[in-house]
Amino acid sequence: MTLETSTEAKTKIRNYVENDFSNIQNIYALCKPEEFAHEVVKITSRALADDPVRLAQFLNSDVYVMEINKSVVGFITISQQEIGWLYVHPGFRRLGLGRALLAHVMTLFQGQALTLNIVKSNRPALRLYLQHQFNVVDEFVVQVNGQPVEVLKLIQSIN
Repeated sequence: MTLETSTEAKTKIRNYVENDFSNIQNIYALCKPEEFAHEVVKITSRALADDPVRLAQFLNSDVYVMEINKSVVGFITISQQEIGWLYVHPGFRRLGLGRALLAHVMTLFQGQALTLNIVKSNRPALRLYLQHQFNVVDEFVVQVNGQPVEVLKLIQSIN
């Protein structure tokens, strides 16, 4: 994916539409393995369309996409005040797009505490959420494709 990343690029956050799915699936395929990159055991992930559990989670969520010059470069999912995924295409990181998606959802749910679960070893994601008034409230182990993975539950502090 080649897109202009200069300051002249036009960014927009909007609701997901069905035509976005191939772009979402591509971003998911690039980002999902990174969640587990620092795990001791190798965790493999499947394509979103080939994973019935993850696909159902996606389809039952509100999804907001980030566009740059009308091309989808990131997305965030939320269901019942729980953030599911926040992914930005690797070629468009460090531009504040993930922060903008998170801020968008936080504004939509202003005054309501948001929650999320992240892989404990995913330090970049943890840093992002801690910087946005989320706190770790629980730690537990889940099985991902038969492998144990430590997970943190975070909740947003409401001031």
